[in-house]
Amino acid sequence: MKAEGFNSGQLENELKKRFIRVQPDENFVRRLSQRLFEKGSISLESSSKLLYILFLIIFGFLSGYLIVWVLKKVFRTKPKDIP
Repeated sequence: MKAEGFNSGQLENELKKRFIRVQPDENFVRRLSQRLFEKGSISLESSSKLLYILFLIIFGFLSGYLIVWVLKKVFRTKPKDIP
């Protein structure tokens, strides 16, 4: 049995024939790099922190209200029947 050899030059030539080299639009690349590297464009982290803090505040108020409501139900004195 003869082992098949791997010809990298032939493979490279075949790939060059099949794929067309594309030159990207310079304006697009410049706008993309500006958006990616501007400080103001990265606002996702700060908005998620704001939502997290807002969620904690609302959760705190609701849980406090629930605790007060349960304590009132538990310690409520029932009025005595007056004969």
